[in-house]
Amino acid sequence: MTGVDRQKVRRQLGWISLPNIVYLLLIFTDSSHHLMRSQMTLEPFGYLTRIQLQSTGFSLFFIAFARIIGLLATLRLLYCFRTVSRYNRIQYGLILISSIIPYIITLPAQLLNVEVSISVSNVPGGLLLCLAVFQYKLLRVRPLAKDTIIEHMKEGVVVADTHGIILDMNPSAIKALERLGGPAYARKHLGKSIWACFEHQPRLLEHYEHAVAQEVRELQLDAAPFHYSVSIIPVGPRSRRAGTLFIFTDISERIAYETELLRRANIDGLTQVYNRQCLLETTSEYMSRNQPLSFMLIDIDYFKAINDQYGHQAGDRALTKVAAILRETVGGLGIVGRMGGEEFAVSLPGIELAEALMLAEVIRGNVEQNVIEDAASGNLLQCTVSIGVSWMSPDGSTFTETYQKADDSLYQSKHKGRNRVTAI
Repeated sequence: MTGVDRQKVRRQLGWISLPNIVYLLLIFTDSSHHLMRSQMTLEPFGYLTRIQLQSTGFSLFFIAFARIIGLLATLRLLYCFRTVSRYNRIQYGLILISSIIPYIITLPAQLLNVEVSISVSNVPGGLLLCLAVFQYKLLRVRPLAKDTIIEHMKEGVVVADTHGIILDMNPSAIKALERLGGPAYARKHLGKSIWACFEHQPRLLEHYEHAVAQEVRELQLDAAPFHYSVSIIPVGPRSRRAGTLFIFTDISERIAYETELLRRANIDGLTQVYNRQCLLETTSEYMSRNQPLSFMLIDIDYFKAINDQYGHQAGDRALTKVAAILRETVGGLGIVGRMGGEEFAVSLPGIELAEALMLAEVIRGNVEQNVIEDAASGNLLQCTVSIGVSWMSPDGSTFTETYQKADDSLYQSKHKGRNRVTAI
């Protein structure tokens, strides 16, 4: 019963103990109803005299019940004997021998026509049981230490038997299941199937169902902002599977750290748009899909003059403001990147040249209409942008040629007076 819900253990022990309680009550009150003993006589026993009791059929029912429970316990010990560790086998062996000694003593005694009382036959078994409990510290240091370690582990541990019934889970496992969308009170699932407890994680159930003996399966479960690495470990000697361990390791901090590293590698720190390398790599990926692509190069007009007149902080404000306008205007149509200095680029996969020119004109107008406030001096700044647009057909020029066309178009916009859109 180890690891099963305590309420379930109490309920089952109550049903098993009920006949024994009734039996004791009937024995002590037998003088009033005679349901347990039909006759009581004195007979010689060697040099002594003993009481001979004649049991009723009702009493034999309780005796048979006790024998059946004892037999089931012995079979359970035999079943568990092969799956326990070498150290615990000594304890299990002593308990097993102590449970069958009464039968071993009684049978030869009957064959030799020697009378042995039930009390006497239970003495050797009781001594062996005491040896298992006290000499080998059954249920003491080692199992208690294991329980303490598991209860305080950061990793969540769930134990299931061969039928997928959950036997135990530590507090970290309860927290993991709740974070991954499981029940708020995971302890209620003790004694129930893993399919009921993990129904919100079909990938985990799929890995469990396909796991075989001695094969450790691993997967990652995500429920942002939480991420867990799960190991499904079959438990049992050799190729025999006696149960399964589910170990949940919280990797949320690692995933967040890796995500932040990736973001810093791809995002420009000041403007929070893609950097040059990321934009060029993503554009190359778009090109591999054999679809039309429009490309813009955008340059802030007279940016050096803004830095010289108002300072570099005002220049940074102009860069972040223009980048924000680009992100908002382009939206999901493409990606925005900073090529360096005051120059930005927009890659628009699947967008024809006419639509790209309309979008470029909207960008130009939005930048012109926005006013940038210099926090240091309180001055209001207004800037404009020049834009060069190019287009590449699915079976047309290379990206190098497309980029050069956009650069030439940008040069034309600058040459014609700035604050305009040009496409060659």
